[in-house]
Amino acid sequence: MRTGTASAPPRGVPGRGLRVALAPNPATAAVTISFDTIAGRAWRLEVLDLLGRHVRDIGSGSGSGLLETRTWSGHDGQGAHVPAGLYWVRLMTDGRQFARRLAMLQAY
Repeated sequence: MRTGTASAPPRGVPGRGLRVALAPNPATAAVTISFDTIAGRAWRLEVLDLLGRHVRDIGSGSGSGLLETRTWSGHDGQGAHVPAGLYWVRLMTDGRQFARRLAMLQAY
C-alpha cells in the first residue's frame, strides 16, 4: 500500500473509537502495543514503514472486548532489526483501521 507521501498514515487511519497505544515511543528495542478490541470481531496488528510497505505481522485473533497487549521486538519478518526511522503500527478490525506512528531509534 502506498499513501503518496511519507508523512501520511495508511489509508483510513487514524480512526476514532478504539485505542492503540505504544510504549516506549520513541523506542530503541521492544515496544509494547496496547489496543482495544471489539468482542467477537477479528483483529490484525502489523507494522508498516512510512510508505505503507509491510514490515512485520504482530498478531491476529478474535476480540475479547477488552484491552489487548502485544510486544514487537523491533525486528522485521526475516528477523533483522529494523533501521532507525518512523513506522506505523496498524490495527485492523471490524472493517476499520487505526494506526499510531512509532519512532525507532538506533540502539548503541
